[in-house]
Amino acid sequence: MPIKEAVLAEICRDVPEQFKDRPGFVMNVYGCSVFEDYIEHRGFTYTAVNNDSGKSELIERRKTPLPPDDSKLVKFTLKVRNSQVSGLGRLEVAEGVPIEKLRKIVRELFRVILPKYEKFKIREEQIALAEELLDAIAGRKTLLAEAPTGLGKTLVYIIIGLLARRAVINKTFSGSFFPGMSCVEWQRMGVLISTSSIALQKALHAEVIPEISNILMEWGIIRKPITSVLRQGRSRHVCEYNLNEYIPFERDDETRNELERIKFDGSVIDLGEIDNLSADVRNRINVPAKCYKNCPYAETCRYRAFRETISTTDYDFVIYGTELCSTVATFAFITVPLTLIGYFPSG
Repeated sequence: MPIKEAVLAEICRDVPEQFKDRPGFVMNVYGCSVFEDYIEHRGFTYTAVNNDSGKSELIERRKTPLPPDDSKLVKFTLKVRNSQVSGLGRLEVAEGVPIEKLRKIVRELFRVILPKYEKFKIREEQIALAEELLDAIAGRKTLLAEAPTGLGKTLVYIIIGLLARRAVINKTFSGSFFPGMSCVEWQRMGVLISTSSIALQKALHAEVIPEISNILMEWGIIRKPITSVLRQGRSRHVCEYNLNEYIPFERDDETRNELERIKFDGSVIDLGEIDNLSADVRNRINVPAKCYKNCPYAETCRYRAFRETISTTDYDFVIYGTELCSTVATFAFITVPLTLIGYFPSG
């Protein structure tokens, strides 16, 4: 539904100053000016010229002029977007996008785009919080915000955190704080979200982030889906050493069979997802606070492999639990390099 409206919103009929004297101007879209040329007996050609680099690419040949029909314009506009000369869209975020454009994106996203989806409403307090958060990240400040339940804090920190990461805000400044890491390594670090609520952690990873990702991609704000990973504490992960040591001593046949399944099923990582194990058994086979020296299972340890994957993969968000405020389920911290943002429910 929104994709058609989103694509058509990219079309601008204003002629860029550098092309004022060039005939055949049709539209300005995705950082390109499109020109129409007519060749007798051969028809019409449409060429996109990047407004900044001047590079051009033939987009389409037609026997008749490009009609004003919306469906045809959408298809043509997407061809320009997918061309080699395409620039950024009107609301698209990429590395180096200035803070002024990010502010424009935030306002239009919360006031115009999200309300097109039934579950989202315009909330002035939510918009104010989003702008405060963006300014805090851009200014390398710490922000503590108190907001009532139902304001939409989660939506705010997911969207603003993603925009800040994709735009690589404070790129030069942040690099100076990681002298032992290469530029590529520290830029790979995702936005950290920490909350004491396991239910919220799972919802963020499986529901909220994918939903926001789909919306932002539909409206051309991002071109690649948002990625996230759920990082649980050691107590929720299987320890290969403890598992193998404990199995021979388990007397219950059903439990022993389940442990054997876990042993040979390399995909099993999170013990919290296994319902038919008691808390005592989980505590006996989980990863200890300190791994054993010279562990014989170090090379095949799935917890170790999981942590290495997190550290070497370019996730947008890393979600993990915290015991800092275990009595407040909706407490959350998010961190963008050099910025700490805390959210607390009111009351």
